[in-house]
Amino acid sequence: MTCDPFQANFLAPLSIKEGSVEGVKYLLSHQFADGFYNSCRDVSMGNDRVIDMICEQPDCTLDLLLRALGNGSRAPFYIDFVVSDVPEPRPSVRATIAVDSIGESLRKQEGVMTITTSAAIQLSTEFIVPMNATAWPCNKGVPARGKDVETEACSCLDCNSSCTPVPPPKPKPTPPSFLGIPISYIIGFLIFALFLLVFAAYHIFIYLNPPTLNLPIAPPSNEDQPRAFCLDAASIKAETWLNSRFIY
Repeated sequence: MTCDPFQANFLAPLSIKEGSVEGVKYLLSHQFADGFYNSCRDVSMGNDRVIDMICEQPDCTLDLLLRALGNGSRAPFYIDFVVSDVPEPRPSVRATIAVDSIGESLRKQEGVMTITTSAAIQLSTEFIVPMNATAWPCNKGVPARGKDVETEACSCLDCNSSCTPVPPPKPKPTPPSFLGIPISYIIGFLIFALFLLVFAAYHIFIYLNPPTLNLPIAPPSNEDQPRAFCLDAASIKAETWLNSRFIY
């Protein structure tokens, strides 16, 4: 702003006292204002953004940033930043000048402004137009202009946009599918269907062919014979012996 040779096109004094400017109106285009904000948005100092430190609050917006830059604490005079895309009338201003210290007249050699002892400000145009210069982001260098040398882009330490982006993770391999259905689902379904078919076939076979129980009958053992049967056998033997002795 200070060194621009065409600053009178977008800049106008609001008040002048003792030959010093106390306040100016600065007209910016929306394109330049947004570019200016975006170029400073990613500049950091430590873990904080620089614009948050300037605004003295988190989540600094463009409006808050311009207010902080023009409130007089960070500039030698008050700056009224106006964001607009249309020209605006140049504000009228009266100046207070010490004639004995400055002389009868102070004249700006470029012919843009003339300050006289009558404090009348005469400018070459009646309107100021929005300043629409190129706003360079922090990850790009600024080319040389006039006596200004070319500057390099900010480092990754101060500008997140200068950092190499982290490569995105590799996409997971797509599992094989058939007609849009994963093969694992199809295999699981076939195994279940096979198990169900075998289970059903077994029960149908058992239903149609019921098993017959042909269990062998074991002969009764001597221990299982009742005690009365043993006595009868003894009496029969005794009767047979007696008959053989006494009957002719």
